[in-house]
Amino acid sequence: MSDHGLIEQKEAQEAAGRELFRMLPDGAESVVLRMGVLAVAKSGSTKAYFPDGSSKGLKMGGRFDTALLDRMRETMYRDDSGTWFSFEMTVTAKGEMTVRFNYDDEPDFGPEGLDPVAYVNDAKKFPRDEAHQPEWLKQRLAEGRARLSARGE
Repeated sequence: MSDHGLIEQKEAQEAAGRELFRMLPDGAESVVLRMGVLAVAKSGSTKAYFPDGSSKGLKMGGRFDTALLDRMRETMYRDDSGTWFSFEMTVTAKGEMTVRFNYDDEPDFGPEGLDPVAYVNDAKKFPRDEAHQPEWLKQRLAEGRARLSARGE
């Protein structure tokens, strides 16, 4: 894979933003999507925020095309340094969008976490030079490779 252009990145983010905007409930000020994303796993939450300070969790169930997240990761991939592992996207009722990407911290896949083989599979699709691998990722990759080796794969 090679570097993608800024236009492709912007288009992918805007498409995801439009999907999230469609999920905004009546009366809400904003909706926030927080996701951990690997090539083979996605986990996250969507929450709407209201003017009175209250919030409400939203179910994505078919209302958000998660393939857009894969496209966002692909367009933001950089040879040698990889792509992001998680992000937070906020869309307001006014149609404004902000996005923060996490390239270095381990994504949250709940208390059970993920089988480290998932990180090995992700690294095959989005390789990173060792110099760009945080310590936690080096550890997950080593654990995943050991598990694959033990299984004869």
